[in-house]
Amino acid sequence: MRVAIIGGGASGLVTARILREFGHDVVLHEKAADLGGVWSASRRYPGISTQDDRRTYSFSDFPMPSHLPEHPAGADVRRYLEAYSTAHRLEEVVRLGSEVVRVEREGAGWRVRSQAGTSTSEEVVDFVVIANGVFSDPHVPAWPGQDAFEAAGGTIVQPSRLGDGDRLRDRDVLVIGWGKTACDLAASASAIARSAAIVARAVRWKHPKRIGRYLTFRHLLMTRTGSTCWRRSTDRCRAGSSPGSTVRSATPSTGGWPRTSPPSCDWTSSASVHSARTAIRAHS
Repeated sequence: MRVAIIGGGASGLVTARILREFGHDVVLHEKAADLGGVWSASRRYPGISTQDDRRTYSFSDFPMPSHLPEHPAGADVRRYLEAYSTAHRLEEVVRLGSEVVRVEREGAGWRVRSQAGTSTSEEVVDFVVIANGVFSDPHVPAWPGQDAFEAAGGTIVQPSRLGDGDRLRDRDVLVIGWGKTACDLAASASAIARSAAIVARAVRWKHPKRIGRYLTFRHLLMTRTGSTCWRRSTDRCRAGSSPGSTVRSATPSTGGWPRTSPPSCDWTSSASVHSARTAIRAHS
């Protein structure tokens, strides 16, 4: 069967590999100039790195090189995915710079229209795999006063448009959000900007890269002991306490690691906020 895959990130690449192994005729469309999806060089931002360590953030049959940092940077992940593509000869079916602009039914299959530069092409396939992820379109709310802010010289920019982040240098930077990307950016901005602040609707506890210099996220959640402790802590959460408090009460101080936090049952992870906690003001 002829199968079209939309998206050249991790999901698209592994799907292409498996379908080819089953003998299907595959074509993969990626609108960027390189592979990687969210790790593409065209979508990088300062401080981007994996939240999981390299052992858990890799394909089971294609481990990341041991010389990489414990939490590989975005460029490391992109090179890893490119190496995966080369190892499985996926470049034979990948079309870079090819954006799928329309998919419609044609008989028992699908007509796929793609655009590369100024040229447009169409083909009929049996199946379409949509692997463009949920982070392909940035969302910027329309705030009151935005026009006046920009007219006075202010800039509103999505993380994927920041590149190396040099445009933040010696500027006053306000990061909105409390997810991993927001914390990555706030930590990086604090090193080069004139000032850096982060605003969030709700501030949740973030755990550092290591607890007690030895335990990592993988040790806490990806082992039988860790999963057992996590189940017990979530039971306590349902009873009205925070799972973070269970972990904190069982671990020693790690040189200034914050031991208090707002109550929350949503335990999120980011190492960046730990390194930048003295440079960033958090408001709820």
